[in-house]
Amino acid sequence: MSKKIEQQFSSSKMMLPEHRCSLQKHADELRRSEERRHPVIDEQLQEEYQRLLNKALFHHQRLKLIILNADGRHYIIGVPLQMDPTTGIILLDTGLLRPLCIRAAEVIFVSPV
Repeated sequence: MSKKIEQQFSSSKMMLPEHRCSLQKHADELRRSEERRHPVIDEQLQEEYQRLLNKALFHHQRLKLIILNADGRHYIIGVPLQMDPTTGIILLDTGLLRPLCIRAAEVIFVSPV
């Protein structure tokens, strides 16, 4: 009798291909939404990022920034030209034709190069 129950249970583990596909799509959506979620940055880390930005601005040093926006994560290397604390805009010279405008709210990581 227990053998019959075990066989029924093992056959109930099967999954239809449609269900497997929808489950995989759902898992992919969860993974993408997790990648786009902004990490919590505490005050100490914010102060460290601000200090690095100010130092790089004063000494014209290159920084590596990681920004997170609707398109996902982007790695940017450049020299900060200007920072406006009222609007939260950072102008970054990346060596392209024009300086790149970055919103400070999108920055999730700052490090010297």
